Amino acid sequence: EVRLLFVADIIPTELCRIIEFLNEHMPRVEVLGVEIRQYAGHDVRALVPRAIGLTESARQQKTGSGKNTRKISEAEFMTACSTEEQIFFGRLLGLAAERGYIISWGSVGASLRLPWSDGRLTSFFYIYPQRKSTGGKAIFEAYLGYIESEHQANAAREELNHHLQFSAKGDHTLKLALDQKALETSIEHLSAVLDVPLKLQSANTKTD
Repeated sequence: EVRLLFVADIIPTELCRIIEFLNEHMPRVEVLGVEIRQYAGHDVRALVPRAIGLTESARQQKTGSGKNTRKISEAEFMTACSTEEQIFFGRLLGLAAERGYIISWGSVGASLRLPWSDGRLTSFFYIYPQRKSTGGKAIFEAYLGYIESEHQANAAREELNHHLQFSAKGDHTLKLALDQKALETSIEHLSAVLDVPLKLQSANTKTD
């Protein structure tokens, strides 16, 4: 989702190693060094760029072991879900669309995005179908890393946890594994959960 570039006329070996390390430990971020050498002679100057730092193992990790990263469709996503999960995600996506969220499909799941205070589309929620890596359960996640105010982020976390029994995943992500109990008890709270970023969006707009 993010590409980070280090651009210089010479990329030193130490920086190259740092770039490779970041690439192999941040699967959602592509980190590259762009070395632009200058060659001059006979009244001609040439700038020759060279991208470095993306190792083969990191490339395969970011592209699904070299496989095609075609985006999944909503129909394909629903096919990978149980009947109860289809009801849950169908309700979630319908409510999100009503509230102006933009649904962005990826290779496995989708993100629910809103224009944030800086004008950029910002992903606040993620959905994933059942996979081995998720313990055989579909996943609903909330991401708070874009909220710059610590007070607002803590308030949003508290409100989200009031509505749904999320578990912490890192510093900014809240994760809900959709087992049978979660599917039965969470669907009625989806409206309130989706409204949390909208309240922040409205408050930040008024402040600006």
